[in-house]
Amino acid sequence: MTASILRPTAVLAGLLFLAGCATPPAKPVATFAPVAPADVESVPATPLDPALLNPPTEPFTLGPGDRIAIEILGDPATHAEVTVGPDGKIYYYLLPGLDVWGLSLGQARQRLAGELRRYLRLAPSVAVTLRRVQSKQVWILGRVNHPGAVGSGRTVLGLGRCLLKRRPGDQRHRLGVGGGGSQPQLPHSPRPGGPG
Repeated sequence: MTASILRPTAVLAGLLFLAGCATPPAKPVATFAPVAPADVESVPATPLDPALLNPPTEPFTLGPGDRIAIEILGDPATHAEVTVGPDGKIYYYLLPGLDVWGLSLGQARQRLAGELRRYLRLAPSVAVTLRRVQSKQVWILGRVNHPGAVGSGRTVLGLGRCLLKRRPGDQRHRLGVGGGGSQPQLPHSPRPGGPG
């Protein structure tokens, strides 16, 4: 009885083994003929306005994403690094959210000192240091190595990284530069509803 069960089982196992080794027929691979790139009219170069090369006359203003270090002088325990939130506010020490969007570092320091005066006996001396700039960005657009937004804390290095390598065979180059958050604009992205 055992031999009558083993023989069909062995035959069935052998057939399954052989069926598993069979390969399906190969599917034909679609081939495409290379297409020559369409000729694109080159954009005439416009001269750069020399005024754009001058350093800014107004002080740097804080915006969302910027990181600052704050400390009440004489009390190292109060040192903190805070990031300006999307709403333009910072949260430090005992203070509720302080709106610093659009303020210079000096104005932010004065606002912090004024608000801290309400909670401390003596008028505090506050130090505010800019640690990282994220609110000011430069957009690199066109046929460059790495198009996209580059934070202004790394603008020179970012521009070099984007423009250093030219793609093989590129004869035409276009470069668009703008500032702002989600949309390329020049020269900055003002606060919504604020002065432009």
